Amino acid sequence: MIKKIFIPIFLLFSIHGWAQVKWDDTESKNWPEAFKKVKIISSFDVSEQPCIVYASNSSKPQPLVVSLHSWSGDYLQTDSIALEVNRRNWNYIHPDFRGPNNKPLACGSDAAIQDIDDAIQWALKNMNVDPKEVHIIGSSGGGYMTMMCYMKLKYPAKSFSSWVGISDLEAWYYESLGRGQKYAGDLLKCVGDSTFLNIGEARKRSPLHLLLPKRKATLHLYAGIHDGYKGSVPITQTMHFYNKVVAAQKNINKNAMVSENELLKLAVRRISENPYTYDLGKRKVHLHKQSGPVSLTIFEGGHEMVVSVATNLLPVYTKDVHKPLHVLAIGDSNGDLPGGWVHRLEKEVPWIKLINAAKSGRTIGFDNNRDTSLNERRLLEQHLRKAKAAMDGKVDWVIVALGTNDAKADFDGREDEVIANYQWLLDGIISFKKEQQLNYRVLAILPPPIEGNADTEGKYVGANKRLLYFNQAFGKLLKERGIFTIDAFGTFSKWEHSFTTDGVHLNEKAQNQLSMDIQSVLFQ
Repeated sequence: MIKKIFIPIFLLFSIHGWAQVKWDDTESKNWPEAFKKVKIISSFDVSEQPCIVYASNSSKPQPLVVSLHSWSGDYLQTDSIALEVNRRNWNYIHPDFRGPNNKPLACGSDAAIQDIDDAIQWALKNMNVDPKEVHIIGSSGGGYMTMMCYMKLKYPAKSFSSWVGISDLEAWYYESLGRGQKYAGDLLKCVGDSTFLNIGEARKRSPLHLLLPKRKATLHLYAGIHDGYKGSVPITQTMHFYNKVVAAQKNINKNAMVSENELLKLAVRRISENPYTYDLGKRKVHLHKQSGPVSLTIFEGGHEMVVSVATNLLPVYTKDVHKPLHVLAIGDSNGDLPGGWVHRLEKEVPWIKLINAAKSGRTIGFDNNRDTSLNERRLLEQHLRKAKAAMDGKVDWVIVALGTNDAKADFDGREDEVIANYQWLLDGIISFKKEQQLNYRVLAILPPPIEGNADTEGKYVGANKRLLYFNQAFGKLLKERGIFTIDAFGTFSKWEHSFTTDGVHLNEKAQNQLSMDIQSVLFQ
């Protein structure tokens, strides 16, 4: 069944360098105007607890991302993933949960957990939230609190994503003490006195020592392999917690657990003998384990969140975000250029293997500028065979984004030939799939409009009239064949601001929109 994707134009703001904020920067507290401060009455002690929120302006209920600040931060700490949530027009809340972890009421206390529960309830009442799509995410101290929420949160959130988190405060106290880090002193202020750690209280606030709840939620755990050396939290904190959760599952798959030998080698060597074959946002993955809804990923990095893929790793409207994707992209300059939609997919989509067969000037079926390499009709089988060979026959998607160059003034009067070429192209993709016994799906992107006032060379005079004619015919062909479709012409025709750099090539905001539209299809 054909599915047309129309995503509303997001509020894309001027950030004053905010997008370049250093990860885990507790000093940066400059939030864009789209994000608001609110105060929520705590059901723990009736105190006012502040939050930063962003409410989706979509007419349909949207997911809620509950992002938890780091160990030394608070609700005002600029959040690296907030922009990514805003780009998707999801709901967002950044609670304080008693601020930095240097006092008894913070650091995984009952008050802090209740504050997060209260924040979710406030969001459900005051924002257009899909209650089945509530996702908890945090890194460092926020990763610790994400684990704590997995163990103790009342609300049945759909997912919990912990990056470089702490699972055992007692162990971390001594790890911090040995490294001469300030966190040992913080822990004494939370669960001790000026000299001694209260071991019993530390364990009460440690996910590793708590009783596991009955949850159907997904739990994704991430750690950079150099953390603990070039960072404050050893990867063993994450691996031990993963093993605890998996060990409690019914019909335990011991191969899905991290063995003591694997744990020791990774912690000491900081490299894997058998690395995972898929990358995490262009980061090498040293270890990936999964057992049902619980996963562990040890990636090339330190004490950090890989922001470029973090929001895509949230299982929003999908069940398995860690499933590898094998994609062949067939397109023109909008897919070929640096920063184009194909390169955005490579950067933003985790676990992707992508063959980029896009080239500037490519048409559906013409030798554009007398160049046979720009004629996809001549090259289709070559591209399909290349993808099959490179991906061992595991092609999941073929994305086709052609038609803009066929609308050039040079090809005026040949509209019916373009439509015939497009039909041949679609049937060729479908026939190859059957002949080769492949199982890929096809996504077609109808070409966007031309901004005529920016076409200074006049190559596309009258192009929009031709594109409208093409897209009407293309849409019918796609519907008949049950091919997924994104109507880029319809999307960008409605924009109130410029969407190209020169009349033809999509600008950064438009490429961003197109990439997200594509991802919404790939991850549905």
